[in-house]
Amino acid sequence: MKKIVHTTKVRLDQAVLKQVADEALEAFKVVDSRETTEGRSLFSTWNTLKSHVNDPEIVSVEGSCEPRVCERVYYKPSYTSMPKEGRKAIKPLNDGNVFVFFDLKSAEFFLTCLFANEETVIRAYNAGYDPYDALSYIFPAGTPRDVYKTTLIASLYGVTDWTLAKQLGCSEAYASHLLAEIQHKMPALTAHKLRVIGKARRAGMYFCPTNFEQTKFLEFDYKPDKKTKQISFKPNLALSVYTQSALGCWMQSLIKNVQQFMDHFGYEGTLLTVFDSMLIECPTQLVPKLVTWLQSRIKPFRASQFTIGTTFYDAAYSNKSWTTISQ
Repeated sequence: MKKIVHTTKVRLDQAVLKQVADEALEAFKVVDSRETTEGRSLFSTWNTLKSHVNDPEIVSVEGSCEPRVCERVYYKPSYTSMPKEGRKAIKPLNDGNVFVFFDLKSAEFFLTCLFANEETVIRAYNAGYDPYDALSYIFPAGTPRDVYKTTLIASLYGVTDWTLAKQLGCSEAYASHLLAEIQHKMPALTAHKLRVIGKARRAGMYFCPTNFEQTKFLEFDYKPDKKTKQISFKPNLALSVYTQSALGCWMQSLIKNVQQFMDHFGYEGTLLTVFDSMLIECPTQLVPKLVTWLQSRIKPFRASQFTIGTTFYDAAYSNKSWTTISQ
């Protein structure tokens, strides 16, 4: 049973949307084949964009979630899953308003370390540093950031040696060594994972905290495997549900708080989330107040940055800081 999280409205510039769809079609015609990865991607982009070309200019969008093993919000119509270029057609409902966009810095990794009380990561994050860099000492000197970030995330969710080796392009033995080093040098995280898995196994269901003190929980029954249709316990799923669903619950609370901010200042606008990121319409003069308000409301997380734009695309990808509105 789906539960409605919130509803919003989205404004589509049909001329821009049609232009972007036409450009995608022309790009596909150059490849002229769905037999390649590039061709399939281009065709999918065009096919998805053209399906929205005849949508009304202003569309009512429903945000809901299915409380199964993830509390993530999904939208219908799903403009948040629209191809990147299509977001150029999404504009504020009200002329003169802008979009404010942010995503949470290393949200899943930090949240897991917060649950595990991994103090090295918590101190670094709260001080404004990169939480992955704080653990670079675990790896050989000179290891690129993307390697230890990938390895640390793999360790969170029980990725196998073989899968990690494929992701990193290294030997399975080396991948196994890296994972063993994390297990040894991050004992609090290792103990946390064992607790989560053990609790889920004993109870016959998965769990996620609904507060960061881990005193209240949501329960999720085991689900049948999509291929075999068999119901079985999956340790890796227990770990991902614990963190990802907790983050999803927190994002739902943030949605409600942001809506209250909009209501307080008496304006209607688009409000969308993409898991750990958020797009908020705001009158230009209120942007500094909104950002200051958000900075206090998103704790214990912090945002990578707050950016603005006159379209969803600009706000999310142009890296235009919100501070430019006062310049």
